[in-house]
Amino acid sequence: MDIKNKRAQVIVNLHKLRRKLKELEAIQSAGTDKKADIEACRGELNILQKELDSINDGGHTTFMQAKNMLQAKKGISGKNRRIKWRKSQIEKRIKKLEARQEETDVTDEERDENVVKLANFCKELASLDEEKSALKDFNHTRFMAANKDDGQGDKQNDEIEEVNKKIHELKTKLERAIKESNNSLVEELQQELHLLEMEKESIENFTHDLFLKNLANLKAKRRSELK
Repeated sequence: MDIKNKRAQVIVNLHKLRRKLKELEAIQSAGTDKKADIEACRGELNILQKELDSINDGGHTTFMQAKNMLQAKKGISGKNRRIKWRKSQIEKRIKKLEARQEETDVTDEERDENVVKLANFCKELASLDEEKSALKDFNHTRFMAANKDDGQGDKQNDEIEEVNKKIHELKTKLERAIKESNNSLVEELQQELHLLEMEKESIENFTHDLFLKNLANLKAKRRSELK
């Protein structure tokens, strides 16, 4: 891209960012916390202005690295809200599990399962704290890249997505069976739907392997009963 076109592009981006800044300031005035995004937007505006100055002065290349450094600042407040929400959900589950552990009717098997769940929830809380810390240091992009390498988060999301797809398909079949008054099929599909919902919960609670093991045992037991 030649200097003339690059200059035009920077000017367009400056106008867009100025509009965005006004929108963010309006949202902030309405009571929603956008301080971090406003700060990031102003910082990027400053860099773009310097980039424009550098183009005018013939020293454009030296400003490209400085511009890229601001990428980690984008959407910081939104990411912090997501972390805060996720932490609150996990803390609720931890509190519920800890209360359950104190109840007298808890079996040894359930208690062991709850210990695994609690350990995984605590691990996720620690990861969220690290992510929040990375946001403060504007190292979020590198943090996410490093955590993506282990594949655990992606695997969990893929498994949940797959189960959600099955649930959706099953609900469609169930609606059709209800309309056709096929009671035996309705009962069968309801049981399958219940198992899928349990499977989804097990994935969210990091106990999917245990669920699959128990499911296999249950199916084996049913097969033996039918013989």
